[in-house]
Amino acid sequence: MRSLIRTCKECDENGRFLHESLVASLGRLPREELPESWESMPLDERFERALREGLIQLTRE
Repeated sequence: MRSLIRTCKECDENGRFLHESLVASLGRLPREELPESWESMPLDERFERALREGLIQLTRE
C-alpha cells in the first residue's frame, strides 16, 4: 500500500498518509526545481505537486 486516506473520528476531516518510499522519493528531488514554499507544505501536498509537475512518476508493479 502506497498511500492511505483516513477520516478522523473527532473532526470528521480526511487525512492522507504516504508510504515511506514515497516520502523518500520527495527527498531526492532537485532543490532548484522546487517552489519556495516546499518545506512548509504538508507531505501529501508536496507529493501531489511533484506528480502534477512531472518531478516524480508512479509505476505499477
